[in-house]
Amino acid sequence: MKGYANPELLISVDELARVINEAEGARPHILDLRPAEAYAAGHIPGAVHVDLFGLSLIDTDPAPLKAFMWMIEHLLAARGIDEKTPVIVYDEQSGIRAARAFWFLEYFGHSAVRMLDGGMGAWTRGGFSTTRDAEPAEPSSWTGARVPGALATWRDVRQAVGRQTSVILDTRSDGEYCGTTVRAARGGAVPGAVHIEWTRNLTPEGEFKP
Repeated sequence: MKGYANPELLISVDELARVINEAEGARPHILDLRPAEAYAAGHIPGAVHVDLFGLSLIDTDPAPLKAFMWMIEHLLAARGIDEKTPVIVYDEQSGIRAARAFWFLEYFGHSAVRMLDGGMGAWTRGGFSTTRDAEPAEPSSWTGARVPGALATWRDVRQAVGRQTSVILDTRSDGEYCGTTVRAARGGAVPGAVHIEWTRNLTPEGEFKP
């Protein structure tokens, strides 16, 4: 187990293989967040594909943000997510697609979400079986709660600028932080933000560092 504050939020490929093989009836929901073509080429047995990058939001005022969250919640329920069954999310590595799904599920109050450490790459390197069969998900009527403390609006961030009690962490690329790569209305960073690109937390193989 890796030396993080909450190492139980990660699951290794060995542990996931045991869970899949030993589960009697109630398996965890396994969500594949990779592009559709990658899922079709081969995925972890029992995994269901979800494209969360197909939905995005520009206007984060309360009304559109509420509607956006409802759409994400509906999409997850359509993939069978409920309030009781544990969920495991994975990407090609320990990547931003899986992290996005992880965050949404935590925001909706799901109590048992884990990320596959190293993602599909680690699963393949471990020699575990894959399949091209797409198992249909049984939709649920799940409506998650909301955990307000998990979400910071632009107003929250603006109020946090300059406060000694707040740390603003910028995990984007070096180019986005410096303003040479622009993917928003304006380039650059929030004043005072600490920059640690998310890839620096990973090994060359895409697993979280020890």
